[in-house]
Amino acid sequence: MLGAARHEVRVDGLDFVVFAKGSEAETVRMGYLTRPQRARVPAAMARATALATGCRVIPGSMTTRIPGDTGVARFDLDCSI
Repeated sequence: MLGAARHEVRVDGLDFVVFAKGSEAETVRMGYLTRPQRARVPAAMARATALATGCRVIPGSMTTRIPGDTGVARFDLDCSI
């Protein structure tokens, strides 16, 4: 996301870096988690994205390059609020 604003956020004890540009964001989870610890990550990623951008994450918009990946995700945003 060339030219995106970079934000660092901590949610539920997890660290994220959020890159936001226009109505899109890419959220990166920092640090290692075991497989059982990853179940809570998608919801925390969405909260981190909303917190960092001040926008509402559009439900169901989360996409990953690898299905089930909890390391990097993209979200569509509604910034009209």
